[in-house]
Amino acid sequence: MTPVEALTQPSPHARSSPAITDTAGWFGLSGRELFGWLCSPAGATAATGALLCPPLGEEEHNAHETFRILAHRLANRGIVSLRFDYHGIGDSTGRWDDPNRVDAWIQSVTDAAEVLRSTGVAHVVGVGMRLGAALAATAAWHGAVEFAALALWDPCSGKEMLRQGMARRPSEVAPPMGAVDTPGYLYSADTVIGMQSLDIGTLPTGPLAPRILVLGRAERPIPRTLTRRLSGPEVTWGVAHGQAELLDVPMTDSITPEQSLVEVAEFLAAGAATPPVELVNPMRQSLRQHTPSGSAFTESVVSLGRIGLFGILSKPEHAINAPVVALLNVANDRHTGPGRCWVNASRAWADHGFTVVRMDQSGTGDSPCHPGQAFGTMYSRHWLYDLPEALHSPVFGDTPPVLIGLCSGAYSAMEATLVSRVDAVYAINVILHSKTTVRFGPEGDPRRLAARPPTRPFLALSRKWLRPGNLAWRIYRQLAFWHAPASSLDRIIRRGTRVVLVMSRNDGRHFRESAYWTLTHLWRWRRDGQLSLLVDDAVDHPLMTQEGQTWAMQSIERDLLQQYG
Repeated sequence: MTPVEALTQPSPHARSSPAITDTAGWFGLSGRELFGWLCSPAGATAATGALLCPPLGEEEHNAHETFRILAHRLANRGIVSLRFDYHGIGDSTGRWDDPNRVDAWIQSVTDAAEVLRSTGVAHVVGVGMRLGAALAATAAWHGAVEFAALALWDPCSGKEMLRQGMARRPSEVAPPMGAVDTPGYLYSADTVIGMQSLDIGTLPTGPLAPRILVLGRAERPIPRTLTRRLSGPEVTWGVAHGQAELLDVPMTDSITPEQSLVEVAEFLAAGAATPPVELVNPMRQSLRQHTPSGSAFTESVVSLGRIGLFGILSKPEHAINAPVVALLNVANDRHTGPGRCWVNASRAWADHGFTVVRMDQSGTGDSPCHPGQAFGTMYSRHWLYDLPEALHSPVFGDTPPVLIGLCSGAYSAMEATLVSRVDAVYAINVILHSKTTVRFGPEGDPRRLAARPPTRPFLALSRKWLRPGNLAWRIYRQLAFWHAPASSLDRIIRRGTRVVLVMSRNDGRHFRESAYWTLTHLWRWRRDGQLSLLVDDAVDHPLMTQEGQTWAMQSIERDLLQQYG
């Protein structure tokens, strides 16, 4: 362990306190290492440490930025915090479909608490959201973690979480017997059995913490078992404001619940009176791992470009002679990808000898913002500069890389391809006609070369009459074929970059609806191996279905192995 240093990520929500450091890395025992962020106050001293236990599944993606903000709010109050990924989740080791998931997640809370204590703090407080609250409370009841205070933020049982996730499942394909399918994640029958017994309300009598704050949703009835179990004088009840706007919406529409953030931070900071001590840092910036076949690879935290875009590099011990593969984050999500499939792909492809980096663009995931850039801005104009600059980082070497992205990430990849040397781009459900990219809008920029948004007259028409306006724009593109999305493919292919479009049938039609490009170019590009158009009904636009994830990632893997393996 060394003094807290290295890999400082300035947060867009902590610009007023530049001395705060966010140190990313792995920690824990061999074979079950977890990934997390140690957020330290100015001066790297603290008396209290806060353990931040996130929700699971798709809810974790929505809450990721909220927990990042909470960590910085606590650091401003002199509290060091550790936010982390449970085993088999995010960038931690293990797989989502490993057996005994619930026990592993509870053990993750225990391991993270022990590591937080190893920094030197005298007290550990905790906060858990949704199923993270149940995991933290269960670990406390078992005596594995001793919390000085515990905030249960919108707590739920395993049964409740599965039921609500199943109600939002986008797939029409029945899951395996006993399994539960939710957006992005499939819970195996074994995991479902374990989750059904995970419930704070059914925990036997016993202390959880000297002080407990419970924030429940006003719009949902609180189970009687929970109110009876948490009825002691040490418990304070409150309202979890803004949870629906945080969790019950698509990730791109998620809003941080400011009122609850303040309440949780104040509760955790109360009573921290002992003198601070100098912190030690248990985080490791790299970790050697093994694939199921026994191949060794190392994952490392990397900083890309001048702004320091966040990335995780998966480098095999015996790399093949192939370009570095970059997986770009989608929308405002982080680099783990939908249903964690970016992590799964990185490690699987490392087994084949590929070097892979998964990364966040600025203002998204774990990357910082530019001055004046709002976090979570879709199709940010700053992305036009960030990615080409990042591709000059040493991790990419001298060989033109391969870029892979979904939706907005695929769009960024195509823009970078038009100004950088790129060997191939794999664009999953890319949208080139987003209205956000218009030149006269707030994210407008003359350096947008791949975007094909509606022109001003058609945009005004679609605002007044949506369907007629969109139809008119599509008809117009038949004549003004230089506005059709396929015209961007022409520019990219002329630069010598191979294009692979992995599409749902609905997304793919935009590249085939122009008679000019279909009759004169598409067939020739495909014949010459310059373009592959992989379309399947299994693919949904955000890759939230298991069949969509499987088909898309297996198709890309087959093509990578055919071209470079």
